[in-house]
Amino acid sequence: MERSVLLILLLIGVGVSCQKDNLPIPPSANPACFESNPVTHQAKSLKGMVGYRQDVAMYTVNYHLPGTIDSQWTGLVCNLPSDYQVVGKQVQFSGEYRSTLGNIKPLFGGEEIYYLYLSSIN
Repeated sequence: MERSVLLILLLIGVGVSCQKDNLPIPPSANPACFESNPVTHQAKSLKGMVGYRQDVAMYTVNYHLPGTIDSQWTGLVCNLPSDYQVVGKQVQFSGEYRSTLGNIKPLFGGEEIYYLYLSSIN
């Protein structure tokens, strides 16, 4: 009985410790990054490329949707570590896409714009 309780507590501890928090958002981030917009998609180990949107002065991670010709999720990254602020850099990332509430317009057909809160990036 005592072993069962210890095993259950151990499994609960492992489950809680495996939850990922988002990387910190720097104070200098776009003010919209601090709003609680609805989560639209979860990203888990997706491959993308770093870009930069001059109209909003933010780095992006661009993810091409498989099986499409021109569909892309452009994530305006709220917490991109400085080591990854290199346009054209290929990355693998996880995190949350959140709605921009329609405040930022796509630059081309097939592009969907979101705020991206990273939990990991390589």
